[in-house]
Amino acid sequence: MSYYPGPGDWLLSLSATIGVLSLCALVAVPWLAAHLKFWGEREGRKSDLAAAGLLGRWGKFCLAAAFFFGALSFHLASARYPSELFSAAILLAPVLAAVPLFLAAWGGFFRISENSSSRTGDGVLRDVAAGIAALAVAAASAGLFAAATHKSLWPQIRQGPFLVFGSYPFLYGMAFAVLASAVTGGVLVMLIGRRSFRWEGGGSVPQGARLIRMGALPALLATILLALLASVWGLLEGLTPIRAVIFSGRPLLLFMGVFVVAGVVGLIELLVSILKWKGSAPRASVVVAALMFATLFCLVSVLIWNAPARARGQEGAAILKAPAAAIGVMPGAK
Repeated sequence: MSYYPGPGDWLLSLSATIGVLSLCALVAVPWLAAHLKFWGEREGRKSDLAAAGLLGRWGKFCLAAAFFFGALSFHLASARYPSELFSAAILLAPVLAAVPLFLAAWGGFFRISENSSSRTGDGVLRDVAAGIAALAVAAASAGLFAAATHKSLWPQIRQGPFLVFGSYPFLYGMAFAVLASAVTGGVLVMLIGRRSFRWEGGGSVPQGARLIRMGALPALLATILLALLASVWGLLEGLTPIRAVIFSGRPLLLFMGVFVVAGVVGLIELLVSILKWKGSAPRASVVVAALMFATLFCLVSVLIWNAPARARGQEGAAILKAPAAAIGVMPGAK
């Protein structure tokens, strides 16, 4: 790879960032909609019911974005790392084949809820079912990422593709996905609450402020847990990913790594200020959304652009752990 990233590298990072955010939104939207519908009906808050309906409409765009940018990211990444991704995809073919079915189920449950005039409780159950389908898609994505980045899992996965779900790389990846979904969902609720502060929004300002705080709290807690989980992961990896960035000799990569840390700290400070009613909450909501996107973009870029350095270290560990006979029959192995 060249010293400076080319247009294809930037396109891959942008596509993967949008795809990850869309998938996180797919996971968060059904559970948030179910929560708002249940308590909105129980407490008689029409603003919560309206917010749940708006989340459902936004979720449709996230569904299309997750499918398009997910496929685009896989195409661009497979052209860059064909051995790792194609081999992982072949090993996990039965798992990945179910992803379109779960995406169709997600959209179908929301479609039925919109066209049905049944009770709110039935709509909550459909939202929960859509949330379970989204979690299945996230699990398949986390399994593919774990298999593509850890060749030591290949002999185990050859015995059964579903064994990847018991590996520690998958468990860590799934934990990251769930917490990132909580942050994304909280930011979405904050942006919905911000609409009440505009004249054309037509909502109540107090209810909008309540929605902003409602979204800020889980986003703050999930961000703190993400930072702790990333720290534990870095320690378990022997600080190898951090050393790879520092000693990569690439200023842009190092800058992005520093920005990720600064972005997480900035997100925490902004969310705390919103909960303490300091500054303008509607304006801070937009800043939080923009900072979250920029931080995720830098994180994705660091993971993708610095992948060869990590892969060299993991490949050596895989050779030591896996039997020679197993390595010889691994798909894509050289």
